[in-house]
Amino acid sequence: MKRLPETKLKIVIVDDRANKACGGSCGLDWSSAVSLDTVRQQVRDKFGDNIDISYIDLSKTVDNEDLQAMNGLVGGVSMPVLLVNDRPRIIGDFDSRQLMDVIEIELEMGMV
Repeated sequence: MKRLPETKLKIVIVDDRANKACGGSCGLDWSSAVSLDTVRQQVRDKFGDNIDISYIDLSKTVDNEDLQAMNGLVGGVSMPVLLVNDRPRIIGDFDSRQLMDVIEIELEMGMV
């Protein structure tokens, strides 16, 4: 297991389920509690407890400062978006393997 920095790595998956236009497979359903819990456990098993993963559905978020800030980060791009410490890392559909790869790269590069 990799040694993690003192600060937590903050992963946010931002999606807009109201605007999902998919004619086939749209990748992992990040809005599913089961999918999210499974990925959280995989991340915990591989990297420990120093990584926080959350999911935000812009279609269900109340209009407030947090929503405005999130729209400022991801507005106008394909959803979902994977943010690491508020920096976009993947735009568009991605799976758990790609998320794990991003975490690995962030840790190796010391981007935390």
